[in-house]
Amino acid sequence: MTALTDLDATELARRVRTREVSSREVVRAHLDRVAAVDPDVRAVLTVLGEQALTAADRADAAVARVGPSARCTAFPSPPRTRSTRPAW
Repeated sequence: MTALTDLDATELARRVRTREVSSREVVRAHLDRVAAVDPDVRAVLTVLGEQALTAADRADAAVARVGPSARCTAFPSPPRTRSTRPAW
């Protein structure tokens, strides 16, 4: 099985809409990946994990309420912060 972190947004949205996976599972997989990789890469300044999981829970509730055929938020966009730090 392909890891959730290897799938594109379209496939992730489809899987969430059809309830193959939950938004929470998708977000948790990405947070785990950030935790595993970022100490070496140092690309993420601030991880807003609790906020991302809360947004995922809201997205899951919307999918459960509206159903798989509805156009609704399938999974949350991760919160981001901008850096003024040079990329080098």
